[in-house]
Amino acid sequence: MFANKSISSHQISIDAANYDRVMLLGGRAPEYLAHDPLVALVIKFFSFGKALASICLGQLILAAAGVAKDHKFTAFPPVKPAPVASGAHWVEPDTSNSGGW
Repeated sequence: MFANKSISSHQISIDAANYDRVMLLGGRAPEYLAHDPLVALVIKFFSFGKALASICLGQLILAAAGVAKDHKFTAFPPVKPAPVASGAHWVEPDTSNSGGW
């Protein structure tokens, strides 16, 4: 979504009407980004009925935006408290071994 766009911690000027969805990636950044202006952008996408997706720690941003309620979440265990506190349904991750890898 943000390809060829520079994201400033001070301002994100993206018109949600021009996009179909937002994808929030994991890694360490979400714990620093789970506040305005990114949270405001996620709320705007949610209010437009746009698709929201996240990977692992990206769920912290959805929880901070208050859009996790009644949705299923899973990730590694330290992520659990924020989505659950915001009303998400936690699904324990499948940790089975797939073919001895």
